[in-house]
Amino acid sequence: MKNKKNTNSNSITKATRRWGFLFMGPVLIAFTIGFIWPFIQGIWLSMCQFRLISDAKFIGFANYVKVFQDASFRHAFWYTAMFAIVSLVIINVLAFMVAYFLTLEIKGSNLFRTVFFMPNLIGGIIPGQRQRQRKGKQIDGQDGEHGKFHRKPQRIHKISVLKFSMLLHKNF
Repeated sequence: MKNKKNTNSNSITKATRRWGFLFMGPVLIAFTIGFIWPFIQGIWLSMCQFRLISDAKFIGFANYVKVFQDASFRHAFWYTAMFAIVSLVIINVLAFMVAYFLTLEIKGSNLFRTVFFMPNLIGGIIPGQRQRQRKGKQIDGQDGEHGKFHRKPQRIHKISVLKFSMLLHKNF
């Protein structure tokens, strides 16, 4: 028995081919204007001698030859390159080790996950709770503790930490 092709999937593919460029057009135009054109212009200007962009005179690779003959530039270039490579390797190795240890079933690992990820959540929890408190005061017109959405900050913090801990324990 032959397998029938899914006609719905086939029509989606045809529609994507037909209309995809229309939807990608604005993004491609913005990318070209904001990145590709300035990049090409920067390469062109690096091969020119000028005081202002309007009086640029093409001199080829003379600027590159001149800059790589300078000992202080070569030192700064290699120092920056080595710093970037070493920091990239160290950051990724440490990130992999932390991720590996977070997945192990070690006693206290849930507590470590909670403590480790807490700074990422605090940046969103606290402003959200403060906004919630402000909206409660504005809706009810009360400045007291009994606004429509208002809760005590200590209770909100404890509830948020408890929910986050339970979520981590459940998902890991």
